[in-house]
Amino acid sequence: MNKVNQAREIIRKYPFQEKQLSDYAMDKIGLYFRKESRGYYYNGKSSKLYKVLTPEILAESFHFIINLADTSPTLKMGYSKLFGSPHLPGDWKMPGDWKGMSFWFQINLEEVKPFDKEDLLPEKGIIYVFQHSSEGKCKIYFYTDTLDKLITRADIPVLNYEKEQTLSFEPSFIFYIGGDTYDYSEIYNFIPKDLRNDLEKLLECKMDDTDSCTRLFGRPVYWQGEDEEFDEEFDEDQDFESNELALFFQDELDDAAINIWVPKSDLRNGVFENAFETFSTT
Repeated sequence: MNKVNQAREIIRKYPFQEKQLSDYAMDKIGLYFRKESRGYYYNGKSSKLYKVLTPEILAESFHFIINLADTSPTLKMGYSKLFGSPHLPGDWKMPGDWKGMSFWFQINLEEVKPFDKEDLLPEKGIIYVFQHSSEGKCKIYFYTDTLDKLITRADIPVLNYEKEQTLSFEPSFIFYIGGDTYDYSEIYNFIPKDLRNDLEKLLECKMDDTDSCTRLFGRPVYWQGEDEEFDEEFDEDQDFESNELALFFQDELDDAAINIWVPKSDLRNGVFENAFETFSTT
């Protein structure tokens, strides 16, 4: 069992006081589609309304994330980065069906794998993500050869949103209950300190009270509530609700939140042909 699932079992078995759970978010009753509900929680598939907080809801809402931060001005060949020209082999050619695609970012897995507590990523290789310039779709190239074959490919089209940024990785965990897309301070303050300490020790990272907009894994951002579940028949045909999918990457470009999804089994094996994108605008 990976450490994220171990953490969920710790949460399920924690001796919460019944009144502590039943009193949580009582001031939110009457504010949602179902009048008896107290808010939404994200369970890895969709955002569901809940009536009373339970250990199971807490466990389902618990997610491990890897935040991406621009912390270094030094960029080495093959390292993880956003924007700028990609580091690719000199003989690599963009496939013919990639018309309109521009380089967005690259992730060197040897940098991020030590933080992968859910065991979703391959051990090594570089993931290159290309974004369509006007349509909501992406393409991914996975490189597994050595770094000495890479060069800066200034001939490849690039997204010109921001300057080139070297990426560092900052793991954390969060409970996706309530919140206003990014603010989860209420549920953060609810979690007992001893439980928080046990989880932080297991996962070797801190609990967050605020979600980040640029990260691996976690909750997709949908400004219009596209993943909110109102009844039992909600969006049964939506592929992105499957538990077998991983939110590989989430970020914002202009006014759009972009979520890149990959089947979990594909992601672990470095297969990206089935990757796809969902996005939401403000």
